[in-house]
Amino acid sequence: MNVSTVISFYLSSKRSLGHRFVTEENVLNAFRKAVGDLPMNSIEAAHVFAFLNGNGPVTEYWIKKYNVLPGFYRFALSRGFVTRSPLPRQVLLRTAPAFVPYIYSEDELRKLLAACAAA
Repeated sequence: MNVSTVISFYLSSKRSLGHRFVTEENVLNAFRKAVGDLPMNSIEAAHVFAFLNGNGPVTEYWIKKYNVLPGFYRFALSRGFVTRSPLPRQVLLRTAPAFVPYIYSEDELRKLLAACAAA
């Protein structure tokens, strides 16, 4: 069974229980776009990593993607659409470098203010 079909079943199932699942639908459609409309059993961990990691550092959206996929794969496993989950057991996060504030010395502040007054 292909990814798009299982996504449709999953969303229908969740919505029949009263969930809106709008953001989750967007995440799953992005997943389908990223991996292609492949048969569910042909999706590998590398596909999932590529989808999760994208092009930048970890953001709230990365975390949302990471939280949506396990529910989707639990659904697929419980209904026999897949025989195994390609989700990573351990995730290495690529975080943005920590911001290190710079505190000016009194001398640097005097020079900065003097340069502003001169301009």
